[in-house]
Amino acid sequence: APEQLKGTGTLPESDMYGFGALLFEVLTGKAPFDEPTATDMAVAHLSKQPPKATAVAPKGWVSKELSDLCSALLHKNPAKRPTLAKVLEGLGPLERAKDAISDDELNDCIDALVADPSDSEAAITLELTIDRQADAAKVAEAFMMAADQLDPDEHAEAARQGEDSSAVAAVKAEAALDRAADTRRSLLFRAARLFASKLQDWSKAEDTYKWVLEIDKDDEVAQTGYQEALKAQEKYEELVDHLLEISQRSQSHTERSRALNKIGQLYINPLDDAEQAVFAFAQALAQDVQNEAYADDLEKAAGDNLNYWAEGVWESGHDYG
Repeated sequence: APEQLKGTGTLPESDMYGFGALLFEVLTGKAPFDEPTATDMAVAHLSKQPPKATAVAPKGWVSKELSDLCSALLHKNPAKRPTLAKVLEGLGPLERAKDAISDDELNDCIDALVADPSDSEAAITLELTIDRQADAAKVAEAFMMAADQLDPDEHAEAARQGEDSSAVAAVKAEAALDRAADTRRSLLFRAARLFASKLQDWSKAEDTYKWVLEIDKDDEVAQTGYQEALKAQEKYEELVDHLLEISQRSQSHTERSRALNKIGQLYINPLDDAEQAVFAFAQALAQDVQNEAYADDLEKAAGDNLNYWAEGVWESGHDYG
């Protein structure tokens, strides 16, 4: 808050200023001030007037009342900021549902992203339409379309243009390639989340997470999403194969043991194959011999079966990494 920057200490009204900055960013996706350095940021908070939230947020997204509340909370003079009671009074009516988005508005949001898949603001704006009762399937498919249109190689080639130095051109091209790949991955994640959590379309969620893993096979978020999609479809054998691939590819003993233990859990339930479970648990323990949880899993799976115990002891005594 400005008064804190002036060294006059923290007041109750300072919290209202902080809340105003947070509310502004939640509503618009941007901070009230965008300055290049910490010093410039401090000066802005001391002397500049923040823009209206209605001017920064997508058109029609923020009501005039809420925008005015943000401006009041961000007033430079602490005495002119609303009290907590006034804030709660102002926020009360906002609990009602937002107006449903029209087909024309939704199509405009989709067209904006498809026209420039690298536009992060267009992606955020499109995702926010879900809160206005947009067709989740249509939004998810739009993210997929944008991801498909985004060609990292084209971005890399464009970055090379106009550079006399081949070394500089190569660096710029590599950076552009990485940025485009990250953007494509972000678009796919947005689509996958909608397919999984909003639509419960696990088949499309599986395909989308699989695409992300083709970009980066070690992406842990995509791996988790892909595994959940397979499990939701009861594709347990495919899930075992996927986890086995991770265990064989990973250079980390911890990651290998985690994947193998997950395989063991699947063989316990729902696959109901205790022998394979013992084998997997034993291999997991071999990768992480200090892990008591893995040892407990092996003990429970082997039970009183001496053959299982013999196999488990032998497997856990061998490190295949």
